[in-house]
Amino acid sequence: MSEHTESSASLRLFAALPLPRELRDALAGWSRDKLRKTFPMEKWVHPEDYHLTLKFLGGTPADRMPAVREALALVAAGTAPFGLALDGLGTFGRPGLPAVLWAGVRAAERSGTGAWSGLADRRRQAAASGGGPDANGRAQPSGSAPPSASAPLARLAEAVEAALVPLGYPAEPRAYRPHVTLARRWSAPHAPDRALLAAPPPAALSAPWAADRLVLYRSRLGQTPMYEPLAEFLFGNRDSG
Repeated sequence: MSEHTESSASLRLFAALPLPRELRDALAGWSRDKLRKTFPMEKWVHPEDYHLTLKFLGGTPADRMPAVREALALVAAGTAPFGLALDGLGTFGRPGLPAVLWAGVRAAERSGTGAWSGLADRRRQAAASGGGPDANGRAQPSGSAPPSASAPLARLAEAVEAALVPLGYPAEPRAYRPHVTLARRWSAPHAPDRALLAAPPPAALSAPWAADRLVLYRSRLGQTPMYEPLAEFLFGNRDSG
């Protein structure tokens, strides 16, 4: 585990999975060269801020930080690395005025060679009138939810939540729907083109990666990048914490 010293009286915290550097770079390039020309959003996420949220903690007194770090370290120690891959675009909010543009994620598995390969998405329900996933499992621009979490990712999110409930962080009543936020606040007078959301991402963005750590982040409102990593916990590392 690595960490930064904090002296603030209260910190706005969340636990998340970071994206690998090469994936962040590829996602930033796609955002810059294609998505910004296609989706007129007011605010685009800084590449250093791309992540998969596991649990939002909110305002946390500094004296509670040791207990939070210990809880996350124990969860990470009992978690094995697992594979993930990005899985298309979707939005939150009203169909004609999306609040958030996001990229979904899907499971990946380790092949016989040790590399991670993508698992076929089993959702085959085509969206007849917008709102649900299309035949490829991509959420449509009506503001539908991202795909459900893969089993290892869902178990990790549940373990993080269970570890933090005794520390005073309430359980989230909604189902966990992992996604990477790309941009916020639609700024055009017309609704998003549904076909654009269904367009496949570049091959570099479909490459699976191994999730092997979780990070405790601090939100620094008004700063760029906004999210500062405070502590990192490697999966399977029983010496951390």
